[in-house]
Amino acid sequence: MDHYSLEHIMPKKWKNHWGKNLDEEAARKRYQALLKLGNLTIITSSLNSSIRDQSWEIKKKGTDGKKGLEEYSKGIKIFDTPDFMGSPVWNEAKITERAKFLSQKALITWPYKTPKIK
Repeated sequence: MDHYSLEHIMPKKWKNHWGKNLDEEAARKRYQALLKLGNLTIITSSLNSSIRDQSWEIKKKGTDGKKGLEEYSKGIKIFDTPDFMGSPVWNEAKITERAKFLSQKALITWPYKTPKIK
């Protein structure tokens, strides 16, 4: 049985593989983006351990004979889209774009109805 875990697509330790030379303001914005819904996905724990703090390319393709997000997200409409898996980069703009995409999907799935006040 697989166990699942929450994965930060852009990792919390982003400085290892996602650019070290950001100025203070850009780094602050990046740390804020890490916690947005658009940067989170659920994956198997074994996949998480193999791609944890890796670059976007390795997270997509996999490493050491293990497949990555590209393979495991096939058919999952909240991630397997050209806008996300097909993107050559994963950055703050993509995180914001995916957060908006997910919020729109949530509103379709769980529409908000204003309660009537008696």
